Amino acid sequence: MEINLEKLEEIYGKSLVKEMHDDIENLIENTKYLDKLEFDDIYDIIEVRNKLTRCKTVGDIFNILLRFLKHNVLKDNDLICENSQIIPPTIYAAPYQDLIIPPETPCQYQGKGNTIITWLLHHHEAAKLTDSSRLWHPFHSLARVYRHLITYKGSPLIEAMDVHNCFYLLMLKAFELSNSIEEEELKRFSIIVKNGKFYEIFVDELLKDQPVGLYDYKEVREEVKKRLQSYRNIYNEGMLRYEHAVIDDIFIKHFPTIRNYLLHYETITNMEGKRVKRLQSDMCHLETYLISKICFELTSFGVTPFSLHDGIYMSEAEMNQLSNRLKLDSIKDTQRWVEDLFWQYFDELTPNKVQRILCSEP
Repeated sequence: MEINLEKLEEIYGKSLVKEMHDDIENLIENTKYLDKLEFDDIYDIIEVRNKLTRCKTVGDIFNILLRFLKHNVLKDNDLICENSQIIPPTIYAAPYQDLIIPPETPCQYQGKGNTIITWLLHHHEAAKLTDSSRLWHPFHSLARVYRHLITYKGSPLIEAMDVHNCFYLLMLKAFELSNSIEEEELKRFSIIVKNGKFYEIFVDELLKDQPVGLYDYKEVREEVKKRLQSYRNIYNEGMLRYEHAVIDDIFIKHFPTIRNYLLHYETITNMEGKRVKRLQSDMCHLETYLISKICFELTSFGVTPFSLHDGIYMSEAEMNQLSNRLKLDSIKDTQRWVEDLFWQYFDELTPNKVQRILCSEP
Protein backbone atom coordinates (compact mmCIF):
# COMPACT_ATOMS: atom_id res chain seq x y z
CA MET A 1 0.00 0.00 0.00
CA GLU A 2 1.33 3.45 -0.94
CA ILE A 3 1.38 6.32 1.52
CA ASN A 4 -0.43 9.48 0.51
CA LEU A 5 2.26 11.92 1.64
CA GLU A 6 0.35 15.04 0.65
CA LYS A 7 -2.59 14.01 2.83
CA LEU A 8 -0.31 13.24 5.76
CA GLU A 9 1.57 16.53 5.36
CA GLU A 10 -1.71 18.43 5.56
CA ILE A 11 -2.41 16.82 8.93
CA TYR A 12 1.04 16.51 10.53
CA GLY A 13 3.24 19.02 8.69
CA LYS A 14 6.02 18.40 6.17
CA SER A 15 8.94 18.21 8.57
CA LEU A 16 7.36 15.56 10.82
CA VAL A 17 6.20 13.40 7.90
CA LYS A 18 9.64 13.62 6.28
CA GLU A 19 11.28 12.55 9.53
CA MET A 20 8.89 9.61 9.98
CA HIS A 21 8.45 8.52 6.36
CA ASP A 22 10.91 5.61 6.36
CA ASP A 23 9.61 4.28 9.65
CA ILE A 24 5.98 4.44 8.54
CA GLU A 25 6.77 2.78 5.22
CA ASN A 26 8.83 0.14 6.99
CA LEU A 27 5.96 -0.78 9.29
CA ILE A 28 3.40 -0.88 6.50
CA GLU A 29 5.46 -2.91 4.03
CA ASN A 30 7.22 -5.28 6.40
CA THR A 31 4.74 -5.96 9.18
CA LYS A 32 3.40 -9.19 7.70
CA TYR A 33 1.13 -9.84 10.64
CA LEU A 34 -1.35 -7.03 10.01
CA ASP A 35 -4.27 -8.26 7.95
CA LYS A 36 -5.44 -5.25 5.94
CA LEU A 37 -4.35 -1.66 6.42
CA GLU A 38 -6.97 0.98 5.76
CA PHE A 39 -5.92 4.63 5.46
CA ASP A 40 -7.01 5.34 9.02
CA ASP A 41 -4.51 2.74 10.20
CA ILE A 42 -1.69 4.93 8.88
CA TYR A 43 -2.81 7.57 11.35
CA ASP A 44 -2.70 4.85 14.02
CA ILE A 45 0.86 3.97 13.04
CA ILE A 46 1.92 7.62 13.22
CA GLU A 47 0.36 7.98 16.66
CA VAL A 48 2.03 4.75 17.79
CA ARG A 49 5.36 5.98 16.44
CA ASN A 50 5.01 9.28 18.29
CA LYS A 51 4.30 7.43 21.54
CA LEU A 52 7.25 5.09 20.95
CA THR A 53 9.68 8.00 20.68
CA ARG A 54 8.72 9.02 24.22
CA CYS A 55 9.39 5.57 25.72
CA LYS A 56 12.10 5.15 28.35
CA THR A 57 12.24 1.34 28.72
CA VAL A 58 11.84 -1.79 26.65
CA GLY A 59 8.65 -2.58 28.56
CA ASP A 60 7.12 0.75 27.51
CA ILE A 61 7.85 -0.01 23.86
CA PHE A 62 6.47 -3.55 24.14
CA ASN A 63 3.25 -2.36 25.79
CA ILE A 64 2.52 0.20 23.07
CA LEU A 65 3.20 -2.24 20.24
CA LEU A 66 1.13 -4.98 21.89
CA ARG A 67 -1.82 -2.62 22.34
CA PHE A 68 -1.52 -1.69 18.68
CA LEU A 69 -1.45 -5.34 17.61
CA LYS A 70 -4.57 -6.18 19.64
CA HIS A 71 -6.55 -3.80 17.44
CA ASN A 72 -5.47 -5.56 14.24
CA VAL A 73 -6.14 -9.03 12.85
CA LEU A 74 -3.06 -11.25 12.95
CA LYS A 75 -2.18 -13.47 10.03
CA ASP A 76 -0.85 -17.01 10.32
CA ASN A 77 2.42 -16.71 12.23
CA ASP A 78 4.00 -19.41 10.10
CA LEU A 79 4.27 -16.94 7.23
CA ILE A 80 7.54 -15.81 8.76
CA CYS A 81 9.28 -19.06 7.94
CA GLU A 82 6.79 -20.99 5.87
CA ASN A 83 9.39 -23.26 4.22
CA SER A 84 10.98 -24.38 7.49
CA GLN A 85 12.53 -27.84 7.68
CA ILE A 86 13.68 -30.27 10.36
CA ILE A 87 17.10 -29.24 11.66
CA PRO A 88 19.62 -32.08 11.15
CA PRO A 89 22.21 -32.90 13.85
CA THR A 90 25.03 -31.55 11.64
CA ILE A 91 23.66 -28.01 12.03
CA TYR A 92 24.12 -26.29 15.37
CA ALA A 93 20.88 -24.85 16.76
CA ALA A 94 21.21 -22.76 19.92
CA PRO A 95 18.40 -22.45 22.48
CA TYR A 96 17.21 -19.14 21.00
CA GLN A 97 13.91 -19.48 22.85
CA ASP A 98 15.82 -18.88 26.10
CA LEU A 99 16.93 -15.41 25.02
CA ILE A 100 15.01 -12.58 26.67
CA ILE A 101 14.84 -8.80 26.62
CA PRO A 102 14.15 -7.64 30.21
CA PRO A 103 11.23 -5.15 30.17
CA GLU A 104 12.94 -2.87 32.69
CA THR A 105 15.97 -2.30 30.41
CA PRO A 106 16.38 1.41 29.54
CA CYS A 107 15.79 1.92 25.83
CA GLN A 108 14.93 4.63 23.33
CA TYR A 109 12.93 3.75 20.25
CA GLN A 110 15.13 3.90 17.13
CA GLY A 111 12.80 2.75 14.37
CA LYS A 112 12.61 -0.74 12.83
CA GLY A 113 9.41 -1.37 14.80
CA ASN A 114 8.53 -4.36 12.64
CA THR A 115 11.57 -6.27 13.97
CA ILE A 116 10.41 -5.64 17.54
CA ILE A 117 6.93 -6.91 16.65
CA THR A 118 8.51 -10.07 15.21
CA TRP A 119 10.41 -10.53 18.48
CA LEU A 120 7.27 -10.02 20.56
CA LEU A 121 5.30 -12.61 18.63
CA HIS A 122 7.93 -15.31 18.16
CA HIS A 123 10.92 -14.98 20.53
CA HIS A 124 9.66 -17.87 22.69
CA GLU A 125 9.81 -20.30 19.74
CA ALA A 126 12.70 -22.55 18.75
CA ALA A 127 14.74 -21.68 15.65
CA LYS A 128 13.57 -22.90 12.26
CA LEU A 129 15.63 -23.98 9.26
CA THR A 130 14.88 -22.29 5.94
CA ASP A 131 15.22 -23.93 2.53
CA SER A 132 18.55 -22.10 2.06
CA SER A 133 19.96 -23.97 5.08
CA ARG A 134 19.96 -20.90 7.34
CA LEU A 135 18.50 -20.83 10.82
CA TRP A 136 15.78 -18.30 11.54
CA HIS A 137 14.62 -16.88 14.85
CA PRO A 138 13.50 -13.32 15.73
CA PHE A 139 17.06 -12.86 17.03
CA HIS A 140 18.19 -12.94 13.40
CA SER A 141 15.67 -10.28 12.38
CA LEU A 142 15.96 -7.89 15.32
CA ALA A 143 17.56 -4.62 14.23
CA ARG A 144 21.21 -4.25 15.25
CA VAL A 145 20.40 -1.21 17.42
CA TYR A 146 18.36 -3.45 19.75
CA ARG A 147 20.63 -6.52 19.97
CA HIS A 148 22.50 -5.22 23.01
CA LEU A 149 19.20 -5.48 24.94
CA ILE A 150 19.11 -9.29 24.69
CA THR A 151 20.26 -11.39 27.63
CA TYR A 152 20.96 -15.08 28.20
CA LYS A 153 20.70 -16.35 31.77
CA GLY A 154 20.75 -12.78 33.00
CA SER A 155 23.90 -11.75 31.13
CA PRO A 156 23.87 -9.48 28.04
CA LEU A 157 24.85 -10.94 24.67
CA ILE A 158 28.03 -9.66 23.07
CA GLU A 159 29.64 -10.41 19.74
CA ALA A 160 32.11 -13.29 19.79
CA MET A 161 32.86 -13.20 16.06
CA ASP A 162 31.75 -11.38 12.93
CA VAL A 163 33.06 -12.28 9.48
CA HIS A 164 33.21 -9.24 7.19
CA ASN A 165 31.87 -9.63 3.62
CA CYS A 166 31.40 -13.34 4.39
CA PHE A 167 29.30 -14.06 1.29
CA TYR A 168 32.07 -12.92 -1.05
CA LEU A 169 34.75 -14.59 1.06
CA LEU A 170 32.93 -17.91 0.72
CA MET A 171 32.75 -17.39 -3.03
CA LEU A 172 36.51 -18.04 -3.08
CA LYS A 173 35.67 -21.64 -2.31
CA ALA A 174 33.17 -21.77 -5.17
CA PHE A 175 35.80 -20.31 -7.53
CA GLU A 176 38.04 -23.28 -6.74
CA LEU A 177 35.46 -25.45 -8.51
CA SER A 178 35.68 -23.30 -11.66
CA ASN A 179 38.41 -22.28 -14.11
CA SER A 180 36.55 -19.19 -15.34
CA ILE A 181 38.17 -16.53 -13.11
CA GLU A 182 41.24 -14.70 -14.43
CA GLU A 183 44.26 -15.48 -12.22
CA GLU A 184 45.43 -11.96 -11.32
CA GLU A 185 41.86 -10.80 -10.77
CA LEU A 186 41.28 -13.73 -8.42
CA LYS A 187 44.41 -12.86 -6.43
CA ARG A 188 43.27 -9.24 -6.00
CA PHE A 189 39.76 -10.32 -5.07
CA SER A 190 41.13 -12.83 -2.54
CA ILE A 191 43.26 -10.21 -0.78
CA ILE A 192 40.36 -7.75 -0.65
CA VAL A 193 37.74 -10.13 0.76
CA LYS A 194 40.14 -11.74 3.25
CA ASN A 195 40.83 -8.26 4.60
CA GLY A 196 37.09 -7.56 4.78
CA LYS A 197 37.25 -4.62 2.35
CA PHE A 198 35.01 -5.75 -0.51
CA TYR A 199 32.21 -3.21 0.05
CA GLU A 200 34.75 -0.44 0.48
CA ILE A 201 35.85 -0.86 -3.15
CA PHE A 202 32.38 0.20 -4.27
CA VAL A 203 31.99 2.96 -1.67
CA ASP A 204 35.33 4.50 -2.61
CA GLU A 205 34.40 4.46 -6.31
CA LEU A 206 31.04 6.08 -5.61
CA LEU A 207 32.49 8.81 -3.40
CA LYS A 208 35.76 9.57 -5.18
CA ASP A 209 34.37 12.56 -7.12
CA GLN A 210 32.14 13.81 -4.30
CA PRO A 211 33.08 16.61 -1.86
CA VAL A 212 34.60 15.22 1.36
CA GLY A 213 32.01 14.96 4.10
CA LEU A 214 28.99 15.33 1.82
CA TYR A 215 27.90 11.71 2.42
CA ASP A 216 28.22 9.57 5.53
CA TYR A 217 30.63 6.74 4.67
CA LYS A 218 28.89 4.15 6.89
CA GLU A 219 25.46 4.95 5.45
CA VAL A 220 26.76 4.63 1.89
CA ARG A 221 28.41 1.31 2.80
CA GLU A 222 25.12 -0.04 4.18
CA GLU A 223 23.32 0.99 0.99
CA VAL A 224 26.05 -0.61 -1.17
CA LYS A 225 25.80 -3.82 0.85
CA LYS A 226 22.03 -3.88 0.32
CA ARG A 227 22.28 -3.22 -3.41
CA LEU A 228 24.98 -5.84 -3.93
CA GLN A 229 22.71 -8.42 -2.33
CA SER A 230 20.09 -7.70 -4.98
CA TYR A 231 22.72 -7.43 -7.72
CA ARG A 232 24.26 -10.85 -7.17
CA ASN A 233 20.89 -12.64 -7.34
CA ILE A 234 19.86 -11.28 -10.78
CA TYR A 235 20.42 -13.69 -13.68
CA ASN A 236 19.15 -11.48 -16.55
CA GLU A 237 21.75 -9.05 -17.91
CA GLY A 238 19.15 -6.56 -19.13
CA MET A 239 17.55 -6.43 -15.70
CA LEU A 240 20.98 -6.21 -14.11
CA ARG A 241 21.83 -3.11 -16.15
CA TYR A 242 18.40 -1.59 -15.61
CA GLU A 243 18.43 -1.93 -11.81
CA HIS A 244 22.13 -1.69 -10.94
CA ALA A 245 24.06 -0.05 -13.79
CA VAL A 246 26.38 1.90 -11.46
CA ILE A 247 27.22 -1.14 -9.32
CA ASP A 248 27.67 -3.20 -12.48
CA ASP A 249 30.10 -0.66 -13.97
CA ILE A 250 32.26 -0.87 -10.84
CA PHE A 251 32.15 -4.67 -10.96
CA ILE A 252 33.18 -4.68 -14.63
CA LYS A 253 36.03 -2.27 -13.88
CA HIS A 254 37.51 -4.24 -10.98
CA PHE A 255 36.28 -7.84 -11.34
CA PRO A 256 35.09 -8.50 -14.93
CA THR A 257 35.42 -12.30 -14.95
CA ILE A 258 33.92 -12.61 -11.47
CA ARG A 259 31.03 -10.44 -12.65
CA ASN A 260 30.39 -12.85 -15.54
CA TYR A 261 30.68 -15.83 -13.20
CA LEU A 262 28.01 -14.33 -10.93
CA LEU A 263 25.72 -13.40 -13.80
CA HIS A 264 25.75 -16.89 -15.28
CA TYR A 265 25.60 -18.87 -12.03
CA GLU A 266 23.33 -21.90 -12.23
CA THR A 267 19.62 -21.27 -11.65
CA ILE A 268 17.05 -23.53 -10.01
CA THR A 269 13.31 -23.51 -9.34
CA ASN A 270 12.61 -22.68 -5.69
CA MET A 271 9.79 -24.01 -3.50
CA GLU A 272 7.51 -21.24 -4.73
CA GLY A 273 8.03 -22.28 -8.34
CA LYS A 274 10.22 -19.27 -9.21
CA ARG A 275 13.47 -19.40 -11.14
CA VAL A 276 16.31 -18.20 -8.90
CA LYS A 277 20.08 -18.49 -8.75
CA ARG A 278 21.58 -21.27 -6.66
CA LEU A 279 24.19 -18.79 -5.49
CA GLN A 280 22.40 -17.65 -2.31
CA SER A 281 21.57 -21.21 -1.29
CA ASP A 282 25.10 -22.49 -2.01
CA MET A 283 26.85 -19.77 -0.01
CA CYS A 284 24.38 -20.20 2.87
CA HIS A 285 25.17 -23.93 2.95
CA LEU A 286 28.89 -23.17 3.26
CA GLU A 287 28.24 -20.47 5.86
CA THR A 288 26.04 -22.77 7.97
CA TYR A 289 28.62 -25.55 7.78
CA LEU A 290 31.47 -23.32 8.98
CA ILE A 291 29.54 -21.50 11.71
CA SER A 292 28.12 -24.80 13.00
CA LYS A 293 31.61 -26.30 13.25
CA ILE A 294 32.80 -23.33 15.30
CA CYS A 295 29.74 -23.41 17.56
CA PHE A 296 30.08 -27.14 18.23
CA GLU A 297 33.75 -26.52 19.13
CA LEU A 298 32.73 -23.73 21.52
CA THR A 299 30.18 -25.94 23.28
CA SER A 300 33.01 -28.33 24.20
CA PHE A 301 34.18 -25.58 26.58
CA GLY A 302 30.82 -25.58 28.36
CA VAL A 303 29.45 -22.37 26.81
CA THR A 304 26.38 -21.66 24.65
CA PRO A 305 27.05 -19.72 21.44
CA PHE A 306 24.26 -18.18 19.35
CA SER A 307 24.89 -18.03 15.62
CA LEU A 308 23.68 -15.00 13.69
CA HIS A 309 24.17 -15.98 10.06
CA ASP A 310 27.91 -15.24 9.56
CA GLY A 311 28.48 -14.15 13.16
CA ILE A 312 28.41 -15.63 16.65
CA TYR A 313 27.16 -14.11 19.91
CA MET A 314 27.62 -15.28 23.48
CA SER A 315 26.66 -13.95 26.87
CA GLU A 316 29.27 -11.72 28.47
CA ALA A 317 29.45 -14.06 31.46
CA GLU A 318 30.23 -17.07 29.25
CA MET A 319 32.74 -15.07 27.19
CA ASN A 320 34.61 -14.42 30.44
CA GLN A 321 34.28 -18.10 31.32
CA LEU A 322 35.74 -19.06 27.93
CA SER A 323 38.59 -16.57 28.38
CA ASN A 324 39.45 -18.22 31.68
CA ARG A 325 39.32 -21.72 30.18
CA LEU A 326 41.64 -20.61 27.35
CA LYS A 327 43.87 -18.69 29.78
CA LEU A 328 43.44 -15.52 27.76
CA ASP A 329 43.69 -12.05 29.26
CA SER A 330 40.59 -10.39 27.83
CA ILE A 331 37.38 -10.79 25.86
CA LYS A 332 39.12 -9.18 22.86
CA ASP A 333 41.76 -11.91 22.97
CA THR A 334 38.97 -14.50 23.05
CA GLN A 335 37.24 -12.88 20.08
CA ARG A 336 40.50 -13.14 18.14
CA TRP A 337 40.76 -16.81 19.16
CA VAL A 338 37.26 -17.51 17.80
CA GLU A 339 38.11 -15.67 14.58
CA ASP A 340 41.28 -17.75 14.22
CA LEU A 341 39.10 -20.84 14.58
CA PHE A 342 37.00 -19.62 11.64
CA TRP A 343 40.07 -19.20 9.45
CA GLN A 344 41.31 -22.64 10.43
CA TYR A 345 38.06 -24.29 9.33
CA PHE A 346 37.87 -22.04 6.25
CA ASP A 347 41.33 -23.17 5.11
CA GLU A 348 40.33 -26.81 5.65
CA LEU A 349 37.51 -26.47 3.09
CA THR A 350 38.99 -28.38 0.14
CA PRO A 351 37.28 -28.39 -3.27
CA ASN A 352 36.07 -31.95 -2.67
CA LYS A 353 34.62 -30.97 0.71
CA VAL A 354 32.92 -27.92 -0.80
CA GLN A 355 31.45 -30.06 -3.57
CA ARG A 356 30.01 -32.50 -1.03
CA ILE A 357 28.48 -29.67 1.05
CA LEU A 358 26.89 -28.03 -2.00
CA CYS A 359 25.50 -31.30 -3.32
CA SER A 360 23.99 -32.41 -0.01
CA GLU A 361 20.59 -31.59 1.39
CA PRO A 362 20.56 -29.46 4.56
